[in-house]
Amino acid sequence: MDEIVKIIGNSSICTYCGVFRRQALEKGAAILNATKLATGHNADDMAETVILNFLRGDHFRLSKCVDVMTADDEGFSLPRFKPFKYTYEKEIVMYAHHKKLHYFSVECTYTEWAYRSFVRDFLKDLERNSPGTILDIMHAGELIDVKEDGKVAKLPSEKFKCSVCGSLTNKKICKGCLLLQQLSKAKPKIMLETEKPEISKQI
Repeated sequence: MDEIVKIIGNSSICTYCGVFRRQALEKGAAILNATKLATGHNADDMAETVILNFLRGDHFRLSKCVDVMTADDEGFSLPRFKPFKYTYEKEIVMYAHHKKLHYFSVECTYTEWAYRSFVRDFLKDLERNSPGTILDIMHAGELIDVKEDGKVAKLPSEKFKCSVCGSLTNKKICKGCLLLQQLSKAKPKIMLETEKPEISKQI
């Protein structure tokens, strides 16, 4: 991740880490000829994910993020299950201390820039003031039922040619030209260089 951050900066760090981590699990499972993967996701993780998917408006993941077992329909990845789904993170730490188990407890170096870290702090405050909130949020996620037809994003069938640049779009003016218009209105003295002079003239 240190090498990746040198290239991408502090944005989208968790995306890269998550993808590579899942790949590592898949490769390790293949070496062991495993048929299933057990992960260490706990109740805190599950509640965070529910809130994250809600905030992002990701109804695809929101409808299945609290499942105790997940697997893709095509079978390209191994089924994963979460044995600690209903267990608080602090309970797992207390158990590890009690049994004198070795466990990885170092925070990610880049966690302060992660979107999830803000949600984590928010949930911990809620749990501190109202014990049981984490399990309640996870239970709410279990009760969410996304309709089947709501999982498919329906794009407008009618197509237009952008009245400014001529590109194909589903509106009279494409998103790119709308953004250029907003930029020119915010900073009217800045000349926007384009391949077509009529675009800068119209905006």
